[in-house]
Amino acid sequence: MKKKLLLVFTHIIAVVLGAVAVYIWLGFNVGQKMTEANATMTQGALISRYAAFVNVTRAYGTKEEYKESLLKFLAALDEAAKQPSSLLFDKKTYSKDKTFTYERLSRIEKEAGNITKSVEYTKLAIENCGSSGWKDCSIDHIAMISKKLEENTGFKKKKRE
Repeated sequence: MKKKLLLVFTHIIAVVLGAVAVYIWLGFNVGQKMTEANATMTQGALISRYAAFVNVTRAYGTKEEYKESLLKFLAALDEAAKQPSSLLFDKKTYSKDKTFTYERLSRIEKEAGNITKSVEYTKLAIENCGSSGWKDCSIDHIAMISKKLEENTGFKKKKRE
């Protein structure tokens, strides 16, 4: 009788310990996923806010306001990159966004006659493109895509002063 009780008791302990282990494992994974989902939502809100700001200033602001919004967007990208997310904002997305932003800054500086600054931004655009996974990182290719993206924002660009 004692052997049967001991056998039943050890089986109950094994089941309870197994259930506790599964509960802890599930809790850890759920917590980890919730943390990543929160980071993704924060990044999405941050990036979309500054992207909208860039689009509005491109369409309705002065060249200087547009330039300032692009610089603020770069800062927002750097802030979002501090908590990378596999769900939304990975290294390739970060590189592509920075590539387009630097290309746009290069065009603004070129139009303003600041060739040195334009060349600096062009180099940064090409450098960031290298981490994007694209095969063609020529400035012509980057500019073509960047301009198409600008055309498809839904904002009609007004003539800037």
